[in-house]
Amino acid sequence: MPADYGPLYFASAVLADGRVIVEGGEYNFCQAVWSNKGAIYDPIADSWKAVDPPAGWRTIGDAQATVLANGTFLLANCCTKETALFDAKKLTWTATGAGKATVNDEEGWTLLPDGGVLTVDAYVFSYLANGTNSEIYDPATGTWSSAGSTIVQLWDSYPDANRAS
Repeated sequence: MPADYGPLYFASAVLADGRVIVEGGEYNFCQAVWSNKGAIYDPIADSWKAVDPPAGWRTIGDAQATVLANGTFLLANCCTKETALFDAKKLTWTATGAGKATVNDEEGWTLLPDGGVLTVDAYVFSYLANGTNSEIYDPATGTWSSAGSTIVQLWDSYPDANRAS
């Protein structure tokens, strides 16, 4: 890892070429920072190289990430609605993901058999007691859209989490 980067709770993936990418971190060297730092590991060279964040991103934090069916790394910003695609050859980012309804914070992503990415909205900053919305990212269009209702709430709503029964 680069000397100034020691993340905890971060996004990571093994890329199609075997390199490992690590992005963000809720902590950097045990300091709460919601880091926007990143690095890529080359197992052949046994070395790390710093990766700049997507343009304009002040945070990545404990973000979601996945490798899409076409081998492209998709990364979320933990604290906004932003998402970006990583060009592993050029080590550059392209913004994507128009139409995201809620911030990415505390959501999880699931890669679907058709290549889309499913998330269930967690409503971290906009509490909704019975939120059941879900969204799908379509890599062909680069957009998020509603995936409909989950029927029942699938997440632990913050204000109600410690309420006495």
